[in-house]
Amino acid sequence: GVIHRDLKPDNVLVREVDGVPQPKIIDFGIAIGDSAASATVHYDRAGTATYMSPEQASRTRRDIDTRSDVYSLGVMLFEVLTDFDASATTGASFHSGAQLRTTLLDDTEVAESVPETLLAAAHSLPRELRAVLRRALAPNREDRYDSAAALAEDLQRYAERRPLKALPATRRYLARKFVSRHRLGLSAATLAGLALIVGIVLALAAEHRAEAAAARAEQVSKFIGDILVSVDPDQAKGMDTRLLRKLLEQAGQRANTELASQPEARMHIQGIIADSYVSIGDYRLAARYGEQMLKNLDAVKMDDIDKAYRLAGIVRLFNVSEQAKRALSVGRRALALSATAPVDDPHRLRVEEELAWAESNSGLLKQALQRFEQAYAIRLRADPADNRAIESDMRAIGTNASDLGDYGRAEAIYTQLLARLQARVGDDNSNTINAANELAIVYLRQKHYAKAETLLRAWLPRATRLLGADHPTRMSLFSNLGGAIRQQGRNEEARPYYEKTLAYALAKFGPDHSSAVVAESNLSFLLRDAGDLAAAEQHARAAVDHLDAAFGKGNGYQAVFYDALGTILVKEKRYAEAGKVFDHAWAMATGDADFGPDHPLTQELVQHAIDLYTTWGKPGQAALWQQRRVNKATSGSE
Repeated sequence: GVIHRDLKPDNVLVREVDGVPQPKIIDFGIAIGDSAASATVHYDRAGTATYMSPEQASRTRRDIDTRSDVYSLGVMLFEVLTDFDASATTGASFHSGAQLRTTLLDDTEVAESVPETLLAAAHSLPRELRAVLRRALAPNREDRYDSAAALAEDLQRYAERRPLKALPATRRYLARKFVSRHRLGLSAATLAGLALIVGIVLALAAEHRAEAAAARAEQVSKFIGDILVSVDPDQAKGMDTRLLRKLLEQAGQRANTELASQPEARMHIQGIIADSYVSIGDYRLAARYGEQMLKNLDAVKMDDIDKAYRLAGIVRLFNVSEQAKRALSVGRRALALSATAPVDDPHRLRVEEELAWAESNSGLLKQALQRFEQAYAIRLRADPADNRAIESDMRAIGTNASDLGDYGRAEAIYTQLLARLQARVGDDNSNTINAANELAIVYLRQKHYAKAETLLRAWLPRATRLLGADHPTRMSLFSNLGGAIRQQGRNEEARPYYEKTLAYALAKFGPDHSSAVVAESNLSFLLRDAGDLAAAEQHARAAVDHLDAAFGKGNGYQAVFYDALGTILVKEKRYAEAGKVFDHAWAMATGDADFGPDHPLTQELVQHAIDLYTTWGKPGQAALWQQRRVNKATSGSE
């Protein structure tokens, strides 16, 4: 029964009660009573301008009710969601209430009086939150929420993925919300039934009412897509994916035949199928669908920025399947199409990030890191609550810092990322598991082997349970655990890890894939230390034979694998041959500006060459390599 009239951040205190934040409203100095029967008329223009509703700010006779406080809450909500100072809108707020609503929240209209960064902050919000703000900040109070409780209820609905009162209850909207709430409840039987419905509707397109049937088919295909794309490891919790694979295979075949005349709908379905294959770790099939989507995209008319966004999704498929050259080519095409969009445009940001991954996978590490850092800074300013995008950029920065040899920075950001993910989505999530694995890799590169082993042993069972024993992420943890064990001198204990990892990589990806190359080289280390030098050399040479295919020519990281071969040749006392291999490795490492002579792995190569010429009794050659030392404290790890 009270209208506060001066709700603003200074008058709302928040403290924790039993660990739960609780608000306390203060300063009722200009509050008035509210009548249920009729509104109260007031002439005094009291309150704080930034947070006052249009009717409260008016200089004419006006009536005030609780919906004026709802408006104030809407302004505060805008500040919370965007981390932006609402006082920047004060000049536009009360000359025209409609202008405030338009400039803050509309997708097309832009008022020159509102700062560009303010618009970006509002436009980057999810559609549903923008709808809540529209209703809370409606110039006409009849269009607002009736009370603070009604506003709170809609926010609770958003948190629980239920339909909002602020949006029209269309069938498509209600269906999408239903899918987002009940992903696990939609079983394989439901998928099969819905696939049958798609077939029936698509069949209608062949009749004389083709145009109307095609429109209905597209609607159903989008609905099916929402279901299929939700079947990821974090939802499936290790369930058997064989039925899903069968459905995906059939869906792909039918899309090519029954949607042959509808390239946009066919591309939409292909994108869903590709994302589903990524979720279950079948990256080669995902990339194959990426190629099909590229062909369809050329047949679809759309704006350049929309086409760039679609291309970014295809670049992602090439990135995860480690087709670096293809990803780089398509990524640069996408960037050219998005060049006219603002740097903080969400579509352009997606393009920049996927291109950066392509650059990283192509060995352009410094260039990729710079692009990721720019995207990260923009996302933090525009929407600090956009967890997935920000966390993805954090992961990218950590990976590139690690690859560039900045292990301290990589460890710091991965430690922060792991804690953030554990708090937001919990331990049973593929993103959290990935972060733990990447942190373990940094420990391994820092030679903190026991620390890495402890971390990997804690997360491997969870990865197996959540993703399944055959998932690439789970196998990465498995392989890294074997490395941590071997590096502590427990060679025979590590052997099964190395042998299973190599067999898996060859069967899953083939010998030209980076995972297979790394597995070959790792096994060569184990065999070398076990004294089986002939077998060690065989695997080391298998690794170097596929380097160009796996990493691309000119990638300095190839030096690591030649270095490994050189250490085996030293053990075999083939010193002259080992020297040539080390020279070749040095040329590769120093020929790549992103790798270079001061990289920790290059310095390990230097130490191995010094050890070679010292053992060989050639002090002059050892001295030449000694001059290449950057950190005099460097010592060999292999």
